[in-house]
Amino acid sequence: MTIELRRREKLGLLKGITGMAERKRDTRESGLAWSVGIAALVGYKILGLLVLVKPEMSSEEVRSIALSTQGSILTAVLAVVAVLIYKMLERPKDPEDRKAKTWKEEVTIMPHQRVPDITVMAAAAGLIGAKIFHNLENWSDFVADPGDRCFRRAG
Repeated sequence: MTIELRRREKLGLLKGITGMAERKRDTRESGLAWSVGIAALVGYKILGLLVLVKPEMSSEEVRSIALSTQGSILTAVLAVVAVLIYKMLERPKDPEDRKAKTWKEEVTIMPHQRVPDITVMAAAAGLIGAKIFHNLENWSDFVADPGDRCFRRAG
């Protein structure tokens, strides 16, 4: 669906909607904490497998290492250091720019950017429609106990 919408946008058949959006630079350190935590986990377990697994190991041994709590602290530390360096280089140099700022920006939302919204609405409508259709097909059961038939998980 996304590909087709993009194709139609290129042909000029579909246009985006322009509006104002308020943007805010996030200065909270929770983003840094999440980045460091994920880097430590990935470094310890996934990169640690590269260090721990040897070519002569059987697939059973590799599986037991992958599904255990074994990992490499060295690769975890290296991953955390890499993320910290990246975050340090990414942040603004000017102390005034580090403060939380908000600004308004004109944005254009193209139709292909709405595909996830359409998908969620279609899924919800499908579930509700299936429930209604089931109740219409089994009308006598529905009339006997409408509360149970509307809110139970079966059907």
